[in-house]
Amino acid sequence: SYALQWIVTGKASDAKKAVKVMNHWSSTMTSVRPKPDDGHQHTRLIMGIHSGYWAQAGELLRCSGAPWPEEDQQQFESWLREVILPAMEPRPNTFNGNWDAACTWSTMAIAVFLDDRDLFDANIERLKRGDTNARLTHYLLPSGQCQETARDQDHAQMGLDFLARACEVAWNQGVDLYDFEDVSIGTCVEYLARYNLGDDDVPFEVYPSPVGEGNAHDKATEPSDKYRGRFRPLYELVYHHYHDRKKAPMPYTKQVLDQTRIENPGYYNDYWNTLCFGDLQE
Repeated sequence: SYALQWIVTGKASDAKKAVKVMNHWSSTMTSVRPKPDDGHQHTRLIMGIHSGYWAQAGELLRCSGAPWPEEDQQQFESWLREVILPAMEPRPNTFNGNWDAACTWSTMAIAVFLDDRDLFDANIERLKRGDTNARLTHYLLPSGQCQETARDQDHAQMGLDFLARACEVAWNQGVDLYDFEDVSIGTCVEYLARYNLGDDDVPFEVYPSPVGEGNAHDKATEPSDKYRGRFRPLYELVYHHYHDRKKAPMPYTKQVLDQTRIENPGYYNDYWNTLCFGDLQE
């Protein structure tokens, strides 16, 4: 948050705090290991959820003239490549799609910071045609339902959040994945908004996980009402893309934003979505 505050306020003190925090982590954190009894290696998910923000903070500092010495930037680059990226391997392709979606968006953000085109392109290909439940045409359905709709609404929104962030990284590099083949991030977020606002009349089909042995909710015959109406902070970003950039109506998403702005900065992480995307015209 200090890096973003530096961009907004222009205060050198904010930039110095951001640099101090990032230098501390990159100089002291030498490995990421799961607990011995963690057979699922949740460290992959944790790094997927959070590490993309490190890369984006670094990008903000590097491109804004912040007082970040070159040798510290190189240390940070090495940390991302040698410590953070390996912590997301092997990629959790057979788990519920939100796992690998998290790793994908963070890896893409890191690839941009590292100026690693091969790594970036490999994850674009993963989203398009990868053998993973995070593949766009595996996690999303044309109707707006997604792989975890029948699991609970928290995880369904989580997966859409990570995929939307991956699509935003891609968009800023000239690649449009928000609408790919017959699936659409916008359609799925509208579905989520509609159902979580209380509308039961949404389309649904039994949808087993495409990759792996399947998950407990794969045979469900209706959307899960678990955590229904508890909104994650993903709607502002997607609304910005479709409503502001593409001039497309997003009526259910708009209703969610009318209820949640400023978009819940304390929900799992400080996303600052309203500040970054709210009413931002392009």
